[in-house]
Amino acid sequence: MHYPFHKLLRYELSLFLYDKWLLASVTIIPAVLMLLICSIFQQGIIRDLPVAVVDMNNSTLSRRLTRAIDATEAMQVQGNYLNMQEAAQAMRGADVYMLVYIEPKFAQKVIKHESPSVDAFYNTQFILVGRTLVAQLQKVVTTLSIGASVQRNLMEGNVRKVQALGNTLPIQQQITPLYNLGSRYDQFLLSVIIPCIWQILIMVVMVLSFSAQHRRTGITFWIDRTGLSGFVAKLVVYQVIFLGMGVSFLYYLYQYLGWPMQGSWSILVTHQYLMVVATQAVASLIYFITLDPARALSFSASYVAPALAFVGITFPVNSMMIFPKIWRSLLPVTHYMQVQVTQVNYGLSAVQILPYTLHLMLFSLFFILVWLRIHMLQNSKYHDLLSFGFGTEKDPIAGKIVAHGEKQ
Repeated sequence: MHYPFHKLLRYELSLFLYDKWLLASVTIIPAVLMLLICSIFQQGIIRDLPVAVVDMNNSTLSRRLTRAIDATEAMQVQGNYLNMQEAAQAMRGADVYMLVYIEPKFAQKVIKHESPSVDAFYNTQFILVGRTLVAQLQKVVTTLSIGASVQRNLMEGNVRKVQALGNTLPIQQQITPLYNLGSRYDQFLLSVIIPCIWQILIMVVMVLSFSAQHRRTGITFWIDRTGLSGFVAKLVVYQVIFLGMGVSFLYYLYQYLGWPMQGSWSILVTHQYLMVVATQAVASLIYFITLDPARALSFSASYVAPALAFVGITFPVNSMMIFPKIWRSLLPVTHYMQVQVTQVNYGLSAVQILPYTLHLMLFSLFFILVWLRIHMLQNSKYHDLLSFGFGTEKDPIAGKIVAHGEKQ
């Protein structure tokens, strides 16, 4: 039977009234996730992380170093640790994120123009935190060393302050971070975390939608009655919903928060749509292969779970082994993130990002496999089982009662 496309769209929307959990998955749950993630990274800059200082020298110079560490925006000295054992126990208990050890002869070595050591220990599992703390500690130690050297040069006499500074630091450096001038970790993380969560939502909601359709009428009965138009109508309804989510987070990041945007909005939104279609193709294939919501959700979770690590933002692609490189190429969000980075930071043209566009479009070939799988199910001995829902439900398209075991 052939139905007007607008009626098929209304039928898909009526599925939200049939399955309240499906409705929550496209309304309340995405909103809560967005608020939660944005509130976590609201501060934007790491501040006042607790660190432990074990001062075995207890001199004026070592106390100055401790005060300098505490004065940084990222670190705050916690407690009074008398030995390494206490400080190490605090770090293992996550009471502090770094342990700084000042050796007993710290001041004496500085006075004798020797090179004292300041040892720092931190948990490398906290990659972002560890790198931030190490960078801040290096600045503190470097500043203190320069101050001591300048003071020593001034004490030699007949030397101006500028000359003393030049003798201490003959080559001065100025490091400017590109594309993230404030070195904000939210600008670095949110721009990749939200698309990865978005991909998970697309996968999960599509599986839940097919599952709800199966419970309501049966998959093959639905396909028999609506044909390809019904399948396309389902895809279109969710494409509008998911694209709305994508445009919303782009607006929040690059308009509301005012992050730099160098490229074209039309190119970025177009590739968001391509990513939605690509993810729908993968989700449809997984569901129709398994025909089991639990298994489909499990496979989907296993498929998209490594996305944050594999997209190449938080971990460099060149350092990946062959397996994660292959896996990342099979994730639609990987190719979308390449487009987002090139548009936000570099403003490349549509021709320059054409390889990423083609990669996203290739995922649509999975729809051919989905349709072949549907025809296999329609012609298989399981056709009767798959043609009926579980329970009794009025089908607004068929206009009949579809009951388990009742032939039409």
